[in-house]
Amino acid sequence: NGNVSDNTIIISEKNIHITGKVAGASITARGNLTIDMPVKDSVITTESGNTNLSSCTSCVISCGGELEAASLYNCKTKCLGDLSCTVNQGNINGGTTECTGKITCNTAGSRLGEKTEICVGDCSDLVAERVFLIRSNTRLENDMAKLDERVSKLEIQKKALGFLAAEDEDFLQAALRIKEQKLEQQRPIINRITAIERVMALAEEASFRTTRSLHAGVVLKIKGFRREIDAEYGRITAYANSLGIVIS
Repeated sequence: NGNVSDNTIIISEKNIHITGKVAGASITARGNLTIDMPVKDSVITTESGNTNLSSCTSCVISCGGELEAASLYNCKTKCLGDLSCTVNQGNINGGTTECTGKITCNTAGSRLGEKTEICVGDCSDLVAERVFLIRSNTRLENDMAKLDERVSKLEIQKKALGFLAAEDEDFLQAALRIKEQKLEQQRPIINRITAIERVMALAEEASFRTTRSLHAGVVLKIKGFRREIDAEYGRITAYANSLGIVIS
């Protein structure tokens, strides 16, 4: 219910709602995060929840869900969901903005032509992580399949004879414990693969849209796009170089 001052660190396992200003602080929420007043020179993180911010200046923002901000000035922003910057000025100016899903803003860049990097639909790091996790999950499944085969034979033998040799009985109990451990290891891997695939589905529908102005100095990096330019005034020239798509 107030301002958050310099060097303050706030971490919540659930949601955070700050009614005042934030300057020079680190804020982390496992759930949703809302800051009503301007944010400056701070680190803002939501691991899986949504983020709702006022104007942000020179901040590092990492959002695991959807992000809504009044404006982003010289911020380093990464969002795994959709990003909306359409409240009040709704300006993305300077810094780098990376979004896996859709970006919608009123204005991108400024009349001064300050370099503004915007990237949508890029989930290459998640693709690599997914490949690694699938391989890890495959190894666990192969290990459990071998255990199941051995356990099945011993259980059939035990049912037929009514008993097992002490060595086989010890192996059977150990194998059952190991299988349960591997199942515990597998659950978070499967959950993470599911979460990554959800984000990758957002990337397939990624888009970048400005409702008012797209200024010179904006560099777009787009995974895949369909270009639609509908401008009542002015002219836009777009060309590609090693950096991406440059608007001038």
